[in-house]
Order: sequence, then structure tokens, then C-alpha cells
Amino acid sequence: MTVLISCQAGKSSLVEAVSSINVPRDSGTCTRCPMEIFMSQDEKWSCTISLRLQFDSNGNPFPSLRSEPFGPPLTEKQDVEIWLRRAQAAILSPQVNANHFHNMPKADLDILRETDSRMHSFSKNTIYVDVKDPEVTNLSFIDLPGLIQNSETLGLIDLVKDLVASNIKGDNTLILIAIPMSDDIENQQAVRLAKEADPTGERTIGVLTKPDVVLPSSMGQLQKWRDVLEGKAYPLEHGYYCVRLADEAERMKRPSRAESERLADGFFRTRDPWSKMSLRSRFGIPNLVRDVSTLLVLWIEKNLPTLKKKLNELLEQCRNEMGDLPPLIEGDPTAEILLRLEGFSTALHDAVWATEEKSLARQARRRYLEYKAEILRTAPDFRPFFNHQAYNKPHGRSGGQDAPDLYYMPPMDLEYVRQVIRDSVGWELPGHVPYAATKVLVLKSTSLWKTPSMACFEDVYEVTAQLVDNLIRKYFGRFPKAENYMRSLVNAALEDYKLDGQRAVKELLQSETQPIFTQNEQYFRSEQQEWYYHYNSIRSNSADYLIYPRKSHTSPVGYEPELTLMSRVQAYFCVAFKRMTDNLPLTIEHSLNRTLDSTLSKRLLEKLIGDPNYAERMAVLAEESPDLMEKRHRLSERQERLLQIKNRLDRLGN
Repeated sequence: MTVLISCQAGKSSLVEAVSSINVPRDSGTCTRCPMEIFMSQDEKWSCTISLRLQFDSNGNPFPSLRSEPFGPPLTEKQDVEIWLRRAQAAILSPQVNANHFHNMPKADLDILRETDSRMHSFSKNTIYVDVKDPEVTNLSFIDLPGLIQNSETLGLIDLVKDLVASNIKGDNTLILIAIPMSDDIENQQAVRLAKEADPTGERTIGVLTKPDVVLPSSMGQLQKWRDVLEGKAYPLEHGYYCVRLADEAERMKRPSRAESERLADGFFRTRDPWSKMSLRSRFGIPNLVRDVSTLLVLWIEKNLPTLKKKLNELLEQCRNEMGDLPPLIEGDPTAEILLRLEGFSTALHDAVWATEEKSLARQARRRYLEYKAEILRTAPDFRPFFNHQAYNKPHGRSGGQDAPDLYYMPPMDLEYVRQVIRDSVGWELPGHVPYAATKVLVLKSTSLWKTPSMACFEDVYEVTAQLVDNLIRKYFGRFPKAENYMRSLVNAALEDYKLDGQRAVKELLQSETQPIFTQNEQYFRSEQQEWYYHYNSIRSNSADYLIYPRKSHTSPVGYEPELTLMSRVQAYFCVAFKRMTDNLPLTIEHSLNRTLDSTLSKRLLEKLIGDPNYAERMAVLAEESPDLMEKRHRLSERQERLLQIKNRLDRLGN
């Protein structure tokens, strides 16, 4: 995790520049609790806010982390600031239900902050902000309250300092220090605090802000900051970055990210001494975000074994706590749960077979059509010319297979194919085209099939998994524990089906690699003949395709083996293409969706009734006490988050 610390000046501007969201701004301290911002790329911009409650009103930790969604999903950037103000008010007012702040305007929040003596000045609990943006670099960081120098409230300075210190002490934490250039670096408490937590400087990155407030006439001060940036003074292992952030007048104009970056780039290119420095990659927000994101990934990979071990311990602890929760028995809930399981199974069968609910079939078929187009693009692009670069691309074969909209492979002309034949010659008799040449050219296409095939499987799997998750919510959502329990069983089953499906797709791909074979002889010979006529016609009339026509041009002769090999490979591609674009969808449907439909219900039922404490388990699923339900819900959320983190770490490890 990357943690941002500073005193006061420039921190909010830096957060806004990195995340492209507006954060609360007030005179004095405006950030009064940690704010974790998780940024990821997505097609559309959106933002969700939640409260992560780990400490009670006295600062003592809860037995486990509680996470509560706060407000609706946001789709407009201008709405973020007011919702962050409301979320902070909720964090600082633990005695009030968080929903109370949902509709509160800024003026009322300001009055509350000034008049409500019960509102805390600071809190250790965290606001979690999940930002999806098509323009961001994937990155997460924690914005901590700015360090304060003076306060009339007893102990407040130490409280904030301890809050910052506790968040930056971990060995797996990168420390980002916002250092305003309006003050000497020796006077900045954030720098001293980072030095205490990271004496070697291997976890610390300095971000110099406000370079535009240093006057050009202040030569000594400019040289001092230049020495810092160049690593000659106060060196850090990962060095320093310098960013120019929007001032108040610029912020009022609400410039776009691109416009803000353009202004900053212009500043560094024209203002001395920055314009004369060679370290161009150390200027600007884009370079900072890119390098921090890369460094964070490298840091995670370096500590991956330790992180995985700790994560497995937390997962085991979480599972043990969930298993220790006592069931609440009130009557016989068996019929209710089994009826819902039956409804779930019937709806799944209907979706898989598309008897009434056809969305799964429609989405899968759309994806299979996309897959067909992707495989078609792997067709060999043969050009029956001596040197294809001197000729325009010839027209496709009339009446034959559709030509791809683009080719994944570069063109292959007569000389290229002749060279493949030469490179493949072994102990063949003179005039015999080696089988190895056919194999080389065929595999150029079929070796490209793995990526689109596995991607097609993954996409169909995600559609199926989402459908199953929606059905779980529909049929078991009335009972939160039943929903969570069934989801955990189904997710475990889905992982097994996914592995089986991936294995089946890989076996299919292997069968299309070795051997090169077909019994569809009539179609193969017909296609080979048509392709030969097509290529030979183009070769005979090659003058028509010249980019720069000339009278002395003669069509190439003596390339019969090459034309024959071209037509043979193209004909086999037609056979294999039709075979693969049929077999891949059928393999996915049978190894994943149809197997899911035929076996999942039985598997879930066995899990339900196979439990030694069958009656008690049903009671827990159907109804629980409020306290037990709340605790079980917290543990379930924690397990889900840990599994998500585990999946990310597993992907990094692979």
C-alpha cells in the first residue's frame, strides 16, 4: 500500500491531481480521517464510497473490521466532494447512524462541525473510495490527515502524529511525502516522521510541490531544491518527483486532466532551472503515478511469499471464526431452504437450455461470433508475387470463405514460401515438397489460436458466473447467511468447473496442433483446387497489382511448388477453421454450462444434507439472531475481501 503524508500545504491538490476527484477543502485541516483511494481502469467513470470501521469511539479496535457502503454509486465527478464530506462527518460521529448524513448539504455539515461537541476532531477509521476511470493508472493509496503544529485541544497533535506513524510503520508500505517548496525541507515534520519510520529511505518517495511559488530571483533556494531533486541532498533510494499543481484560479475553471497536465508540462519546459534539467521523467503527475504504480507492483512481488503466508493465516483464522459461530435453531427451516434450492436449480436449467430465460445463450453466442472473427484473422495472408511489397493487396477469392477484416500475420509471398521449403528439406527426393514445410505454415496460424480460445472461455465463464451469482441473490437473498453460504459452495464448485473447462479447451487446442489431419477429403481437395486457381490467376495477372506499373514487368514463373503449398495450407486452414469455430463453443457449453446444470444441484444438496449437524445448519441458514447475523456477515465480507486479495496475489505470482 502507498501512504501519502505531509503537513498541510499542497496535499489536497496532489490527491486531486493523482485521482482526478475533488476532495474537501477548508481553511485549516480538512482531512480528519484516513482516506483510502483505489483507482482502476474501466470503460466508464464511477465511484463508490464505504466506511471501514476498525475502532470504536474510544479508539479501541473492534474484534474484526466492519465495512459499510455509504451512499449510492456515483457517476458524476462533481458529486464526490460532498459525499466525502458526508462520509467524514459520519466517521467523526460514531454515535449517529451514518444514513443521517446522506442528504445533508455542505452548509449544515459546516455548522455541525462547529457546534456539535460530540463530533470527534480526528478518527482512525477509514473512508474507502473505489474510483473506476478509463483514464487512470491502476493504483491505490491512503491519504492521511496532515500533520499539525498547533492546537488548543489537549493531545490532538500527538493523536494525529500517532495516526500517521501507525500507518507508515509497516515494511510493506510505501511512503509518499508531499513536500511543499515554500518551506525548507529541514523544517517539515512529515520528512522527519518518514525518516523515523524508514531510516534507510528504501520505502520513501519525495514529492516536491509548489515549485511555482519559488521566485526566479531566489537562486539559492532554487539550487537547493534542484540538489534535492537530483539526489545530491537528502537522498532517497527512489528519489524525488516534482509536480506543479493547479492553483485556486485554475481549479475554479475545472480544467480537464489533459489540460492540467499540459499546463504543468509547459511550466517545467519553460521555467528555469527545471527546463535545463535532464531528469524529465521526474516531473509531472503522469510520471509520478506511473512510477509509483510500477514500484508498488515490484514491491508486492518482492514480498509475495510473506504476503501469501500472512493472507493464508488470516483466511484460516476467518474460516475458524465462522465455523465457531453457534447455530440458532427456531423450528424446521429445511423445507424453506430446499424449496429455494429447487427454484435456483430450475432457473439455472432454464438459463442454460434457453427455454425461457435466453440472456445466457444470447451473450454466449455473441461471444462465439466474435471468436469466429478472431480465428479468421489468423488465416495465412499468401501473396502470389515475387516480392509482395511491390504490389497492392490482391482481392479475396470470390465465392469462397469470407476474408478477414485484418490479418494477424504479415504477408507471405512466393520467395518467403520458397525459403520455408528450402529450410524444411531433409532427405526428400528432388522436386518433393517436404511435409515439414506444410507443418511450419499451418502452425503459424494454429499456434495463434490459444489466446483467443482461452479468452473466449474466460468471457463465457464470467457471464455464467455472473448469472449464477444473480440467481443466488434472487433465491437466497432473503437470508443473508444462506446467501453467503450458498455462494461459497457455488464459487468453490465454479472453480472446479472452470479448471475442467480450461483443461478441455487446452486438449482441443492440442488436437488442432498435432497431427495435421482431416477426413473431410472432398472439401479439402475442392478448397485446394479453388485456392490454386485463385493464386495462379493473380500470379498470371500480377501486372494489374503493381503499385507502380511498368511496361517491362513479367509475371513470375517456375513457382508451381510454392503455389501448390500455398493452396494446400490455405485449404487446410479452411477445414480447421470450420472445425475449430464449431468445436470450441461446443466444448465450452458441454464442459462448463451443461456440466454445471447437470451436477451443481446434486453437489449443493449433498453439501447441505451431508453435514453431520444438518438440522442445525438449516436453522443457521434460515434465521439468526441480529448479533450473530451481524458478526457472520462481517466475517463473510472479510473472507470475500481476503479471497479477492488472494486472487490478485495469485495472478501476480503467475
